Amino acid sequence: MADCVINFDPLLSVGYLPTDDSEEVNAFTREQIISMFSKKWNDDEVRLFSLIGALTGMRISEILAIRKDNLFEKYIDVTDQRIKYELKPLKTKEARFVPIPDKLYKLLKERVTDGFAFEHNDNYYRKYLYKNCGVKNYKEENLKFHSLRHFANTDMLAHNIPETKVRGVLGHSEGKGTMTDRYTNWRPEMFPEVYQWQEELISQLM
Repeated sequence: MADCVINFDPLLSVGYLPTDDSEEVNAFTREQIISMFSKKWNDDEVRLFSLIGALTGMRISEILAIRKDNLFEKYIDVTDQRIKYELKPLKTKEARFVPIPDKLYKLLKERVTDGFAFEHNDNYYRKYLYKNCGVKNYKEENLKFHSLRHFANTDMLAHNIPETKVRGVLGHSEGKGTMTDRYTNWRPEMFPEVYQWQEELISQLM
């Protein structure tokens, strides 16, 4: 610190109080994901909502914040999250661009008018994901909606996408305010490997 100026946000190093997401959570396997989306769903809205989670690893509150203002042809500009129907700062306080494949953009564009793409609360999407996921013992296997985020993280790494780019897409933060973190500004065009992974996966899911 020089001249009484702090060069990074000290709050980034402050941990979060335990929540449901801090409990042990496993990832869906690719086989489970393919099986899940190959079935007929009772609710197409929940299917799309869950598809976004699998293809982007976005948090449920971030998906709820998708709207006309932050949806673009090649990406979602993730700047906030929606909790109890109100927009709030992101968990990490770090905005990011999340790549999306063409098919997903078209599906979202059909839903987005002047409001949000999804109008229900988070519990609605959790409840109906469990009804449609096809995993009978999902509770025993520690599978939750957050498991879609774990799947995206795991599957991207398994397909040799660099860890730094996976962190950039998912919005992982080490919370250290390091020079690398502060000077890395990912743009959508910097994620060709992620787009390739998404296109390959969505072709198996739709």
